Amino acid sequence: AEVGASQADVARTRLATAPAGQVAWSLPVDSGATVPTLTGRYIEECCSHELSCAAFFSRYLSVGKPLLIKGHLEDEDWGALRYFSSLERLFHEHGERLVPVNLGSPLVGYKGVEQRPLGWLIAEHLLPSNGTHVGTKCGGASSGTEGGSPPDEEAASSWPDEEAACSVAYMSQHHLLHQIPPLQELFAVPPYTLGRQLSPPNMWIGTRGTVTSLHSDPSDNLLCQIAGFKYFRLYALDQTQRLYATIMRGKSSNVFGTSPVRVEVPDLEAYPAFDEAAYIEGILSPGDILFIPKSHWHYLRSLTTSVSVNFWY
Repeated sequence: AEVGASQADVARTRLATAPAGQVAWSLPVDSGATVPTLTGRYIEECCSHELSCAAFFSRYLSVGKPLLIKGHLEDEDWGALRYFSSLERLFHEHGERLVPVNLGSPLVGYKGVEQRPLGWLIAEHLLPSNGTHVGTKCGGASSGTEGGSPPDEEAASSWPDEEAACSVAYMSQHHLLHQIPPLQELFAVPPYTLGRQLSPPNMWIGTRGTVTSLHSDPSDNLLCQIAGFKYFRLYALDQTQRLYATIMRGKSSNVFGTSPVRVEVPDLEAYPAFDEAAYIEGILSPGDILFIPKSHWHYLRSLTTSVSVNFWY
């Protein structure tokens, strides 16, 4: 705890000395030029106020059909939308809390996980990530400011794609709402869980370029986007053979799997059948919920600094 407080104090001191108005606290409100070209195989979507729980159950949950639910968090007035639109309150109120931080991008330059203060993650990675959205150079807490220059294209082209804009860091699948109970007041369990037993909700907070590698889970999933933007792909269970998957069985016969394929830049010499795998895709925006049926393969990449929470049930 003392180490966490010490590192958080250092980050706080550095930001306190930054010129007024030049710290990029706010998360991007648009996805900018980072959206990949979509193929047209777009996921089905609907507005939350047009979707009853009965319709969700009969048309999607019961048949395992993915769905993008637009605007639910806004319709339900989640306080999290306002709280996490800027990182300033989180930094000052909870910056000393130790959280697991994954450094680097999986399948590319992963450097392992470290226990770090939340304030360190914000100052050293999230603020610089915010800064890249307005065309600033990344490289440290002070880089999260307006008025800089974009990364050199020639230098960036030699980096892994996910890390071309800034160094990647991710607090992924962490029970932050249990660690910091006051944050629970900012959230609500989506009605689409239909009263079923829930696993503890997970928070996901990371830089632009964070990747959740292609995998499947044994539970239905509601992924709620609080701030920032993510690109996603989903592959149905009948595509498993084309994904070169490793299937694992957990307790209670739960089945889940992982794929070694780097989805957006696959090595087709090593994984030729992957090029024939059918998928649907889309963009997850603040206020949206993505329903991922159990056993559906899914991949996500953050287009901006991003905050999400998910509910497995």
